Amino acid sequence: MDLLEPSNTRTECPYKGEARYWNIRIGDTVYPDLVWTYPIPTRESAPIAGLACFYDEKLDVTVDGEAQAKPHLPVLLNRRTGPGRARPYD
Repeated sequence: MDLLEPSNTRTECPYKGEARYWNIRIGDTVYPDLVWTYPIPTRESAPIAGLACFYDEKLDVTVDGEAQAKPHLPVLLNRRTGPGRARPYD
């Protein structure tokens, strides 16, 4: 968590609740909104409270010293902002 700093980005999921995003800072370089959490998820999704999610298609992931392949995901349409973009909501 030392490399994470809060972002102003928030999104809403009807099943999980409000997601809060985090930037990754390495030195002077900031990688925006690569991590998200559900600090207070819905009752049905309570087990995900306190967990952090990463966009592994945007990061290099290594598990037990072995590089993992990046997933190939279709572009998702965010109804508010267009393809693949999350923006803070009012």
